[in-house]
Amino acid sequence: MLPQITRELISRHPKLIYRNFTITSAQGSIKLTYDFFLEPDLSFSPTITIPSSKETCDPVAERIAFLIGLVELISYWKLSCPPLIEVNCGYLSESETSWWKDLYRRGLGEFFYINHIDPEIEFNFIITTPEQPTITEPLPEKSQGVLVLVGGGKDSIVTLDAARAWPDTNLAALCVNPIEASLNAIHEAHYSNSLIITRTLDPQLKVLNQMGYLNGHTPYSALLAFVSCLAAYQNRYSTVLASNETSASEGNAFINGVEINHQYSKSLRFERLFREYPFGFTCPAEYLSFLRPLNELQICAIFARQKNYHQLFRSCNREQTQKARERQSAQISDTSKQRIGWCGECPKCVFTCIALACFLTNEELKTIFGISPFDSSSFIEVASQLAGHSEHKPFECVGTYEEVRSALAHISKKLTGDPQYTLLANQLATLAGENALPIESILSRWDKQNYLSSEMEKILKKKLLSAMEGLRL
Repeated sequence: MLPQITRELISRHPKLIYRNFTITSAQGSIKLTYDFFLEPDLSFSPTITIPSSKETCDPVAERIAFLIGLVELISYWKLSCPPLIEVNCGYLSESETSWWKDLYRRGLGEFFYINHIDPEIEFNFIITTPEQPTITEPLPEKSQGVLVLVGGGKDSIVTLDAARAWPDTNLAALCVNPIEASLNAIHEAHYSNSLIITRTLDPQLKVLNQMGYLNGHTPYSALLAFVSCLAAYQNRYSTVLASNETSASEGNAFINGVEINHQYSKSLRFERLFREYPFGFTCPAEYLSFLRPLNELQICAIFARQKNYHQLFRSCNREQTQKARERQSAQISDTSKQRIGWCGECPKCVFTCIALACFLTNEELKTIFGISPFDSSSFIEVASQLAGHSEHKPFECVGTYEEVRSALAHISKKLTGDPQYTLLANQLATLAGENALPIESILSRWDKQNYLSSEMEKILKKKLLSAMEGLRL
């Protein structure tokens, strides 16, 4: 049984229509504008502006632009969960329709969980375009080079830094609505080329959410996958590197036996399905995750050595919201107590602290966070959730239960003997449990389920080996 508010919204808005999309070419960029209509009375016009070295868009680019609209549509579908999705501006084959249904169900898993909706909720795609378009293969334009997706966190910085060893000199960073940390990281990595994409949501979304329409997490990395491939095609790059690790494939909770994964569109499953998407032509850019063979603790081991980035990176989603920035400016007058960009209390902050604490001193952690998250009143509670002692894993991009328990056990041993942290050491040991794996076991892994070339593997293994040699365990 659906919640009453969901039933009321479905009754009020039974159909969402993807009416059209337009591509406007300007000097050095293309602008995608989408036309969505939620019956009976709500129109939406989100946009995406992408740098482009090509003056126009050919049918391949137009097809990818159309598919980007299907990802954007998710943000508007979740307002009222209409059972009918009508597509008026492009063809979808039966296999494509199945692909999109799967993405909506799995990519909105957290949204369903938070809003008490069964993931098997009914929705059907109605395709009004009768014939499949004939699109020739992308022209062999000698596309080459690598685009690195940069979000400002430790993972993308590890990839950004490692990619400099790439033998291909045509290297660029790619950001969507970048935060300051992203731009600072690109500058620190000495990238001379970067593509900055601007994405705007329809402002009605926020207003409708405030009125009681449904809200929740969407598969943002799926949008990045399609958008980055179009950006690569329009700028003649052959490869797009994401920074999703093997840990991202572990879910957070279950609804009626269906796994809910906050990071679904960062998972290996999504990466595989995206690479297999039935475009009808060869995807003009190869999309893969450079960090897929590694787990979160291995990535932190590498990042711990990259001290020139420690003052730049940001991973706290709470402190990247306008509300948090306003709260901080209004209530925190002594900025020496906490650096802007970290709340020090949320699951993302606590997990980042736990993972880095395996390789850094407490003083180094204070330099990063401004205060030691160990001293936060919520640290033990959140660490307990991360270790699996709660109904579900926090809905954030965090490591696996196994990794967290291993890290907690290791930190407990490091803190043993320090009078200031005797109680904390005992608490962490209890949370870790007797069966926590030695951290050396976690750090020695290499997941073979990945799409790295032999050259990529060589570069990443060299980075990992160098980090292992310098560890203070």
